[in-house]
Amino acid sequence: MSDLVLKKGNFAELATAMGMQGETSDKSKLGKKTSTLARLKLLSKQLIEGKTVVVEAGTFELELPGGTKIYQSDPTIRLFMQRFMYKKYVPELKNYVKSIMDLNLDGDLPDTEGGFNCGRKSGYIEDFDSLSETEKQLWKSIRRTRVLFGTIKFNNAVDEKGEELDSSAAKDIPFIYEVESKTGYKSVGALISTMNEKGKLPPEFAVKLSSVEGAMNNGNKFYTPAFDIAKEGINIENDEDTATFTNFLQWVESTNAYVMDKHGGTDIKKPEKLNEPVEEVAIEEPVKKVVAKAKKATPDKKELTAVLDNWTDD
Repeated sequence: MSDLVLKKGNFAELATAMGMQGETSDKSKLGKKTSTLARLKLLSKQLIEGKTVVVEAGTFELELPGGTKIYQSDPTIRLFMQRFMYKKYVPELKNYVKSIMDLNLDGDLPDTEGGFNCGRKSGYIEDFDSLSETEKQLWKSIRRTRVLFGTIKFNNAVDEKGEELDSSAAKDIPFIYEVESKTGYKSVGALISTMNEKGKLPPEFAVKLSSVEGAMNNGNKFYTPAFDIAKEGINIENDEDTATFTNFLQWVESTNAYVMDKHGGTDIKKPEKLNEPVEEVAIEEPVKKVVAKAKKATPDKKELTAVLDNWTDD
């Protein structure tokens, strides 16, 4: 699949490879090489410098491969593909258990613990209340996650101190964005559906990001990504976009190979099948002030350009 070329004539094949058929049972095996990608996230907390709020909650943060972070409330992205996975945070290890990434969550996905789905049983729960408290907490701790791959452009970026940066080089930076909150998961699904209904592939659209504030029952706030699709389309029939798409496919294959290596072929039974649906429980991070960890170098044009030139390197 990594030899696909971005041409409108093979829409169905490309749509599947890009994850637009996320609710179907189509499966694929992907490429080889890994890469270091910038990581995008939506801040649930303010960044504080002294007693001053320098970056508001609900702002997007992009962490570059070297560790430098830049921020903007409304960057623009081009989405190249999505995948799905399960993930679970293990406090004792201060790390995540993750499954392989696939085109959907219809099957059992091997994970880095040697099991499947990070311990989550397949199917649906007939009676959630019948589960033990331990089982309930395990279920809630395992997140369905949409994994988005694309390029991002900043035009008004700031650093961790809120100081304005030269954004001229912050264009077309390849990124990965793991969307795991219930509201965010649904929001991205609606975006992909809209693209599908238009009969176009994700990278044919420029999409401006923003966020919507919500309130939890305890009064704390949470933020959901929102998307505004540009009316004008983008021509994807060029070598650069094909190379970007291929690199994403190879990144997924390499990451999945790592998960399978950790999985190790452990002799473990697959999860039991269940029957009835259960409502996902959103576990949003409460909003509280944190002190920004400063003292990191401010990204300059040279650094941002290097990300674009070298992002396929191991």
